[in-house]
Amino acid sequence: MAREVKKAVCEFCNPRCRHLVYSENGRLVKMEPDPSDPRSGQIWPPTKACPRFIGTKEFMYHPDRLSFPLKRAGEKGEGKWKQISWEQAFDEIAQRLGELREKYGAETLACHSGTYRTTEWIHGRFMNLFGSPNHVNPGNV
Repeated sequence: MAREVKKAVCEFCNPRCRHLVYSENGRLVKMEPDPSDPRSGQIWPPTKACPRFIGTKEFMYHPDRLSFPLKRAGEKGEGKWKQISWEQAFDEIAQRLGELREKYGAETLACHSGTYRTTEWIHGRFMNLFGSPNHVNPGNV
């Protein structure tokens, strides 16, 4: 049984709380606030009450969590799906986005993201590469 403890920084929100992550055979066992965080001893970071911190294991390992792409297998609203490969999913999405851009122009696509606290910068980069200026976030307001 390979047990490891690694230091990590939470990417779920802006404070970037630091944690010690315990794993066995590559699977998360538990997390706790990192006592070497320079903010330790203050009321910061409030990780023990953080719902993201508390729910991390459930987020990662919930039995209903999707871990593979699904494609509709019936009519819209029927709730029928089939599992497809990641390669097929990316190919179909890329093909459809290319068709939309070709037919209507890059401006046909719009995206909204939050406050850039986490990995939301990826949305802006994608929209830039797609050629659409239609990316809105609170910074635009």
